[in-house]
Amino acid sequence: MIDLDTDIHGSPYEYDRYVPLLFMGMGVKNSTSNAVAYTVDVAPTLAKLANIPVFNHVDGKCLF
Repeated sequence: MIDLDTDIHGSPYEYDRYVPLLFMGMGVKNSTSNAVAYTVDVAPTLAKLANIPVFNHVDGKCLF
């Protein structure tokens, strides 16, 4: 049997490494970017939207 599972972490294939990221709601401006974003960037971004202070020792950065 052939395993057709294509959603594996650490995949070497380009199509598995690029995933769209979308934020919607109040305070989110309409824009598009092809900049690289990492999973650690999600928390600081959501914190900014919720007006929660983020300290300097956080690994990620706000995406806008």
